[in-house]
Amino acid sequence: MDPLIIGCGYVGIRLARQYLKQGEHPAGVVVSDESRTRLEAEDITARRLDIDSDDLGALQLDGVRLFLLTPPAAVGNS
Repeated sequence: MDPLIIGCGYVGIRLARQYLKQGEHPAGVVVSDESRTRLEAEDITARRLDIDSDDLGALQLDGVRLFLLTPPAAVGNS
């Protein structure tokens, strides 16, 4: 059961590194191409996806440990 880290920024990369040290294969979901490149440089499988606007149906969530490290959506906040 590999980890999937949605919102894989600073904290998510630190978490992913711990799983890499254990021989696991974490994946990170990020919004920008720059962030995706940063994850790939760390040997973390990367997926570019905006959870506020993209279709989340493509994410395979069966059999993964899910970490949601994203800030709340701006919609409806004032």
